[in-house]
Amino acid sequence: MRGPDDHGDSQPGTGDVETDDDVRKLMMIADKRWELPSAARERVHAATLAAFEAMPEPASDHQASGRVSSSAYSWRFALAASCLMALGAALLFLSATPDKSSTPTAAVAAVLYSEGHTTLDGHRLISGDEITLNAELGTGSNGRLQVRFNSGIELRVDSDTRLRLTGGSEVQLLDGRIYFDTADGGALRVLTPFGNVSDIGTQFVVELSRELNQTQLDVIVREGAVQIEHRSHIEVARALPGSGEQLHFTEQGLVSRAALSTTDPYWQWIGFA
Repeated sequence: MRGPDDHGDSQPGTGDVETDDDVRKLMMIADKRWELPSAARERVHAATLAAFEAMPEPASDHQASGRVSSSAYSWRFALAASCLMALGAALLFLSATPDKSSTPTAAVAAVLYSEGHTTLDGHRLISGDEITLNAELGTGSNGRLQVRFNSGIELRVDSDTRLRLTGGSEVQLLDGRIYFDTADGGALRVLTPFGNVSDIGTQFVVELSRELNQTQLDVIVREGAVQIEHRSHIEVARALPGSGEQLHFTEQGLVSRAALSTTDPYWQWIGFA
């Protein structure tokens, strides 16, 4: 009885090696692509498998021992390789146009400076990190951030602060204190539980804090003016030469105003970078 290596009955031929090389080259050309959705991958695999199983087997010669001839083995191996290549080509085609649900969201801002404990969606932040839409920024007791929006607006985040970037020129303040310089970036809106704060070409602070279990909001203008939509009313804070203006809002709806010098020690926290 002949052994499996006597005449290569059980070994793939040189044509099979070439097919394997073609598959390898195809995968190398593919390189890194968008991740294909699992549903699409399953559809392509199922269609390829169905086509393979539906193909009739050729009439094969049986030797005295009852084994299928080498030509039959080679035919089935070549067919399997062809199906594999068809599957790979289909995956490459589908992955070249990624599903919208898996496309990364474009960045709306970038971190210019990070100090202490700072996070982006719960992960540690470093200078140079990009920030996408609806990302949540956070700072610890020793953390501070400097961020620049694509529009040119500059944002500085004090310690113990949480906020979400809800738009290319919109921020939702969840807790803490933030400072904006919109001179190079146009209009900006800050969402708070007390109402929306809109700038009119200015430098200003929005601070959301709690005192005696009561939430309160402070809007302090250093330059220019801001508009605050509060309980169907419009309040405006304006800065004068050498003096800013502070508006204080309480849960009870009380609004108070006070002047704040532009050289007051209060402003020192924005100069951390």
